[in-house]
Amino acid sequence: MKPDMSTWITTADAARRLGVKPRTVVDMVTKGKLHPKKYQRPNVAGGAISLYDPAEVEAILQQRAIANTEVMPAGAMMPAPRAVSLVRSIDAPAVPADGRLAAILATMQAPPRWLRYDEAVVYTGLGESRLRELVSAGKITTDRGPRGSTVLRRGDLDKL
Repeated sequence: MKPDMSTWITTADAARRLGVKPRTVVDMVTKGKLHPKKYQRPNVAGGAISLYDPAEVEAILQQRAIANTEVMPAGAMMPAPRAVSLVRSIDAPAVPADGRLAAILATMQAPPRWLRYDEAVVYTGLGESRLRELVSAGKITTDRGPRGSTVLRRGDLDKL
């Protein structure tokens, strides 16, 4: 029986969720860290595409967050916030394994002032086409980001 792949994600989506380039996702497959399934799209000419189980991608994201955690003895002085991304005391409760880690980390970091379209979609819950309409109407300020990408001002998104 074939698995239900309706919720599985593409290489580009997996790369966005992991915060890496698509080539890095392919390298993870080569190293056996990710296990995509080939999917032949119906009525589309060309080769099959690789789809990834979102639970497997989330598990890798959590493993990377835990690997970047520095353990300190209880009562030790905390380093400056920029020195360590996440500090946990030895006698602190274990990091939750049910997906709450990403939510905890998100609350610890200030959101950036400028967001790419894909980030703005997640931030606002609006579709990219609606965001583009608001940009065209002058309700959202844009600028050129790294590598010439268009970025949107978060302050304008907060006012929506």
